[in-house]
Amino acid sequence: MCSDMVSVGRLRWFDGTTMSGKQNFAWYRFHARHSAGPIFHAHGSGPVPARSGICEQCRKSYEPQRSSSRYCSQACKQSAYRSRLAVTVSVTSAP
Repeated sequence: MCSDMVSVGRLRWFDGTTMSGKQNFAWYRFHARHSAGPIFHAHGSGPVPARSGICEQCRKSYEPQRSSSRYCSQACKQSAYRSRLAVTVSVTSAP
């Protein structure tokens, strides 16, 4: 469930001391619905780019709220569901 790792390097925990840390540190972000592997962000690499996805129904780019998101909106999700129903073969015989 770890979605992001940010390397921060060595830290000085108390200002004004002459001693510096001997260990490297990192920040970790955990998200309950994250299913892909974590993204590593190197120290000083700049701002984190926004994640983007392509809607499977309308093919427009969007920013997903979950890693498993497939559609940009509820309307596209409903439209995809209705198009799947249109091609489904009926299992009951016609009278």
